[in-house]
Amino acid sequence: MIFGQVIHHVTQPAGWPEPVRGIASLLSSFHCPNKPSNDNFSSASASMISEPLASHETPAPELYTAKDFQILIHSTAAGLSALAELPHYGSKRSTVPLWSPLVHVLADTLSPDVVILEDAPFIMPRAQNVSCQPANLIDGHATLLVAHSIFSEPRTHSDRAGTNTRNKEDQDESMCFADKDESMCSADQDESICSSDQNESISSADQDELISSADQDEPICFADSDSCDGSVDSLDLPLQAHMLTGRGRRLSAVVPVLLVADPYNIIPLLCSALYQRHVWGIRQPVVGLCCSRTGTIATAIFGWLESDQSEEGRMPTAHLAFSADFRLDPLMGVFDFTDTSSATCLAQFVLGLRTHFEDIKGATSIEAVNSLTPLQWRSDVPDFETQFWGQSDEQVASWTHQVYVQMSARYKFLLSMTS
Repeated sequence: MIFGQVIHHVTQPAGWPEPVRGIASLLSSFHCPNKPSNDNFSSASASMISEPLASHETPAPELYTAKDFQILIHSTAAGLSALAELPHYGSKRSTVPLWSPLVHVLADTLSPDVVILEDAPFIMPRAQNVSCQPANLIDGHATLLVAHSIFSEPRTHSDRAGTNTRNKEDQDESMCFADKDESMCSADQDESICSSDQNESISSADQDELISSADQDEPICFADSDSCDGSVDSLDLPLQAHMLTGRGRRLSAVVPVLLVADPYNIIPLLCSALYQRHVWGIRQPVVGLCCSRTGTIATAIFGWLESDQSEEGRMPTAHLAFSADFRLDPLMGVFDFTDTSSATCLAQFVLGLRTHFEDIKGATSIEAVNSLTPLQWRSDVPDFETQFWGQSDEQVASWTHQVYVQMSARYKFLLSMTS
């Protein structure tokens, strides 16, 4: 409870809290159709493989359903089941390489602009009570982040070339016509200067072209990166608008839509996402999947922030809701990758997030961020006002007393020397 979150344990499909009831409706029976079991699924998948779909039968991304991914669902379940039957030597084996490709492929259909990050470090939120915050709090790690990204727009080559040409013309004019009434530049000097400027302009144009290519290869860089040369304007965003690690010059920002992490990281990850959305002015709930790195069970978690703050400047309380029973039940958001029917329900749930993704994308606005007061939620940014403001009067009084004592001692010493 270090981050002040409130946990809501849901016991029945109709018992989801009101703020997340809409997004939780994706878990309804309509989105979890009955599918073949593991026993009779092999023959069905074999017939699907022997009769591949024609190119004209491939559905558009917005028309995909779970049945379009049955082969991948079955191979994922078979691989995880085979892994579980292998003998154990020491620690448990990681299951992430087997189930993450399925989630990756499903999330890739949510939007043409989707960005998927794997094993991404993120900034932990600061504690509600700063005095209780651990001094060794480090960054968390998300297993998978399905996000909408905002990139800064690079300057066009024509804009940079035009700016360089105007600057050179102004410089030549100031050199040749420093005093129009007293002196004039000779024709030979003008020709030499123009020839030199032409060579420099060509060299600058070639360099700009190379820089433009480098910027395309490195879409994200920071102030100390050699690939950043000023040809792309940084995003005008406060530090609190970012939840990924890094400082300095930012050319992009990431707003996660689906967050996947292990039990150790999922709660701070969802809290960080909620606080980041608060900075962006996004009020939609967050959607997360909790899955152990060595397990096969995925649990859906929904979160939201309290709309009212009891004290000015206080961190809003994060609320997280998930099933109270961890037994397999897709209607409650508990899925098993090794069960094809359950995994099919999970696939349909992820595919159902298309509208949610578009809502987040539509609500993302840099202007909205600049119009709101940033929330100091990041654990890597010290809250000096909270930590030291209450002690400032005592510190000033102590410092004043020390100065008085030292000055009095010095004054007495000077008096003793003159007497």
